[in-house]
Amino acid sequence: MPADIQASRFQSNFVDFLAEYIPQRKQDLFRSVLQKRTRYLTVVLEDVYNTHNASACLRSCECFGIQDVHLVEIRNEYATNKDISVGAPRWLSLHQYRGNTGQNSQDCLRHLKSAGYHIVATTPQQVNREQDDSRRIPVVRPDMVQPSSTSDNLDDGVSTVTTLDNYPLNQKTAILFGNEKEGLTKTAFELADEFLTIPLCGFTESLNLSVSVAVCLFELTRRLHNSKFDWQLSQEEQEELYATWITQMVGDKLPLYERRFHETRQSKVE
Repeated sequence: MPADIQASRFQSNFVDFLAEYIPQRKQDLFRSVLQKRTRYLTVVLEDVYNTHNASACLRSCECFGIQDVHLVEIRNEYATNKDISVGAPRWLSLHQYRGNTGQNSQDCLRHLKSAGYHIVATTPQQVNREQDDSRRIPVVRPDMVQPSSTSDNLDDGVSTVTTLDNYPLNQKTAILFGNEKEGLTKTAFELADEFLTIPLCGFTESLNLSVSVAVCLFELTRRLHNSKFDWQLSQEEQEELYATWITQMVGDKLPLYERRFHETRQSKVE
């Protein structure tokens, strides 16, 4: 038998062994949650500095079934507030882009593009790729927000913006959110395939970051779940996450259960 198949069966047997120590209701909950998990949508948080916001964003991602979250560090290190996140990060697959290379955003977005994701930058504003300012983007004018999806550049160097309710879900999508003060970087806008805004009708130009994440994910996952797109995790992906979650539930007792598992296998051989 090939070594990779043997290793896979060993892992499966070990997970089944660990599951004996996990309440059945918890195992059933894992299976139920996995049915609604998705990698069809993924979220990128770029240089978020407020731990309250970072925690709330991850909590929303977990609640709406987004499995992968990409955390890009530029000037601010990723950190969460446990009272806000209430354990959400442990159920997510977090991908961190850190270091002083100056290429963190670029590395993240190029990775996602190579994985087949359509890169969508969220903004309450008009997008001008030719601006001199490397951070701030001018405020969007109502006449620039189009009722249908497009990211074609206009003659003045400005790209139109798609509203959340009109964004099509016909391809895998990575949704970008910038930090609380300056928004997304120029790099993010330059590498984006499309731009997305939440329609507002008040005087205030934008929502709080974590609120924006929650609103976007509620709308997009609601429509995705009712669509015919292949948005669910594969069976293999579900089994991998199930194994990860079961192992996490065991916690510090894992070495003890590993020893018991090997002793049980040995006794069966003898």
